[in-house]
Parts: sequence; structure tokens; C-alpha cells
Amino acid sequence: MVWTQISFGTVFLLLTQAVPLQLVQRVAMHTYSLSFPAGWYVQREPQNDSVYACNEKDGNCTPARGGLPKAGRITLTVMPDQNHPDHPNYDNDLDRFMRFELKSHRHAQPITELALHPSDSGGSSRCLLIRSLIGGDVWADLYGWKLENKLFRAVATYNDDPKQNEILRSVAIDIISSVRLRE
Repeated sequence: MVWTQISFGTVFLLLTQAVPLQLVQRVAMHTYSLSFPAGWYVQREPQNDSVYACNEKDGNCTPARGGLPKAGRITLTVMPDQNHPDHPNYDNDLDRFMRFELKSHRHAQPITELALHPSDSGGSSRCLLIRSLIGGDVWADLYGWKLENKLFRAVATYNDDPKQNEILRSVAIDIISSVRLRE
């Protein structure tokens, strides 16, 4: 009998193919809240109201915490766009924001429109995506969406693995769809 070592993250991702994702870890930020699957590492950055997360409980998703993700890992950073350090004035226009970002991403695919999961908070279901392949084998997905009158951005990075790409992308959309403004 041959045994193969499979990480918790890989098992979790395989299970999410058949079972709807359970977002059980609610994280409250200054101006919004969002949810993550159980077992994810979540780090709050209060100075820019952002969240960094990855699908490894101890946060060991990148070789040097900040580098490109390890195989089977996804990193996700979410923040209101106005808090991004390089934020020019987009006049709160989602299309303008994403056109500007597209110009700054080499090797980017054209902007794609996605639908976020419906919410009872009345948030927009419209999300724009810029997908880029960086370093030859790592996807960097920039998502932009608007809740009420506030632009948000999220960046997901993960290795190009045809067996897991759609699963990882689905997890990112589930998390992004969970964002709610705080009152």
C-alpha cells in the first residue's frame, strides 16, 4: 500500500467541492466585517483596516511570510480601496478603479465581471476581476467591488494548479461575498 501525505489545506479544499463552504470565523474590522472558513489564519491590520488571511492555521502559507504562496495555499488580503497606500482618486467609480489597475498589471487578462453571492444587506452583487499570472506559475487575482458607496479590493494569490484553481477561486468569492459594512 502506498501512502501519500496530504495537507489539511488540501483535504479542506477537496471537501469543499462536494459540500458548500462554511464560513464560521467572523472578523470585525473598523468599517466592515467578513467571514472565513474554520482553520484559516487571519491577521488584522488596523492601520489600513485590512485583513490578511490564508488557508493554513499557523499562517505558514508563504516561504517567508509575504512571498508567493506554497503549493495548495491561497493568501487573501481585503481592504477598503481608499485605505490602499497607492490609492488615487477614482471618484468612487468601480470601472475607473479597475481600468486604472489593469494598466499597472503586466500579463493581465482582460477585466472579467463576476456575480457575488446574494446578500440580505443590499450590497452590490457586481464584482470585477483582473487575473494575472506572476512569476510564471502563481495567479494574482485582484477583485474590486462596491458596497453601498464604498469601494473594496481583495487580492488572492495561489499556485497555478489546474486541479485546485477553481476551488481556490470559489473560496475567494465566498469570502468576498461575506463582506458587510459595519454601522
